[in-house]
Amino acid sequence: MAKNYFQLSLISAALMSSTAWADSLKAIDVSVSNETLATGYSPTQSVAGRKSTTALMRTPISVEVVSNKLMKDQGVDHVIDALNYHSGIVSNYRGSNQRMEITIRGVGNKANSNGGTVPTYVNGVSYAADYAIRPFFLERIDIVKSPNSVLYGQSNPGGVMDIVTKKAQGKNQGELQFILGSNQRY
Repeated sequence: MAKNYFQLSLISAALMSSTAWADSLKAIDVSVSNETLATGYSPTQSVAGRKSTTALMRTPISVEVVSNKLMKDQGVDHVIDALNYHSGIVSNYRGSNQRMEITIRGVGNKANSNGGTVPTYVNGVSYAADYAIRPFFLERIDIVKSPNSVLYGQSNPGGVMDIVTKKAQGKNQGELQFILGSNQRY
């Protein structure tokens, strides 16, 4: 009896199946434009990874660059606020005088006098103080996320932060900024 059902199902499947023809392909017109590609906040080069201007793609270590445009668009007041949006970096204020406390990849530098912060450089020169810096004067912040004592001397395994200041433009110019908000923010 089971054999008859099997044969019956095979015969019915063969009779019910029909050939399905595929649709014909339509030609697609492809045009190339000479428009520029928007890169957003993606920088192309940094000095921090090799102590010379190098393309980020050719830098053998992990370097993260925070540009001035990104800091302006985020509306940050201090460097600490700009670093809070980046992976592997924890930044806080310490004490009543707004000192920076930064760790990269979970490692600070407890051995130095700065407390628990990573080594910080301004234009490649060691910045021994850890007072909060306003981003108005900065071109970018380069964060090197790896041990790099060859480039920066004694440092911690988490990484270092190099703050690059703006260069003089050789012309008179000014900028006025006013921020208004709630909770005594002005």
